[in-house]
Amino acid sequence: MRREISHFARIPREAGIELTYRCNLRCKMCGVFGKIRDQHEQELRVDEYRNLFIQMQEMGIGLVTFTGGEPFVRKDLFDIVGEAKSQGLRCNIFSNGTLINDETLKRVFESGVDKLIFSVDGMNGVHDEIRGIPGSFDKVIRTISDLIATRRDRGLQSPEIDAHMTMMRGNVESLSPLSDLCRSMGINFSFQPYSESNEKSLRETISVLEGVTANRYLPQDSTLRFTDEDLVRLKEELARLPLDFYSKLMSYFSAEELKKGLMPVKKCYFTRNFVMLDPYGNVFPCTNLDSYKLGNVRSQALYEIWTGVKYERLREKLSRRLFPLCVYCCHLGDNLSFGQLVRIMSGRPDGRYAVGGPPYFGINSR
Repeated sequence: MRREISHFARIPREAGIELTYRCNLRCKMCGVFGKIRDQHEQELRVDEYRNLFIQMQEMGIGLVTFTGGEPFVRKDLFDIVGEAKSQGLRCNIFSNGTLINDETLKRVFESGVDKLIFSVDGMNGVHDEIRGIPGSFDKVIRTISDLIATRRDRGLQSPEIDAHMTMMRGNVESLSPLSDLCRSMGINFSFQPYSESNEKSLRETISVLEGVTANRYLPQDSTLRFTDEDLVRLKEELARLPLDFYSKLMSYFSAEELKKGLMPVKKCYFTRNFVMLDPYGNVFPCTNLDSYKLGNVRSQALYEIWTGVKYERLREKLSRRLFPLCVYCCHLGDNLSFGQLVRIMSGRPDGRYAVGGPPYFGINSR
């Protein structure tokens, strides 16, 4: 309900900040790392973030999520987190979990960060192959274990620790084993398919939205699209999982959508509820439209950008019709309508589903 209210009030509730495009891994599905080759600007400094967080607090933003690249590449990460916490903002960090050593672990707890979300895309070698670096699975699991142990030893409840799986071709069989592992460790586990757009959708979007020049989710050898074999295995894996939001969310997709990488997006909440910034202070609507710059906080106040003509025109266009790229929206969870959420959570099929069995991959039969 808060999201519905903020959709019409156009009040930003959260901010996503890409602290850097630098990263120590080479994930096969990632469209971010290559962007560093095209950048010659300096990443925002700590003092610039201090001013930005003051503006966010005044705008009513309550949560900021730091992503990358890999946030822990930045040596001043905890200084940035400290500035956000000084303004009363909740802070999440999305990380690959391979750069946290003993000293970094200590600073995590000193910083007051509220949640750490680690990308874990499969068991053992599956994760390593996706992430491009041997041993990365062992490193992230060791990091999570160390965080849990330190949190327990200090008698703390925070930071929250999540593992998030990007579902794609080749890692479906890791779904239930990874869920079991996270449950045994006592941490949250979430998963969602992401998608690859295509040149045709990009060109069609450019034709209706002048200023779009590229898209980070152009095809990467169909890495993020499922095969018929994947769908058969997915049905089996989902049947082994606890019946929660994420298993129901996966069951909301039709076979055709999963094979083509389509997302059942009907409405854009993201451009009215969230504000996103790249490492150089550029504000952009979402990751699918990351080349569509709305302003830069080095030369404009964030509120001026948020309420500016360019942002308002974008929202007005989206309220009439979603762009062709929107059917590949990677922010599906943030853009599900109230009606869609009700159908997902109540587990009531609406006739959309057909994956070689009953609606919802047969989950309801349980």
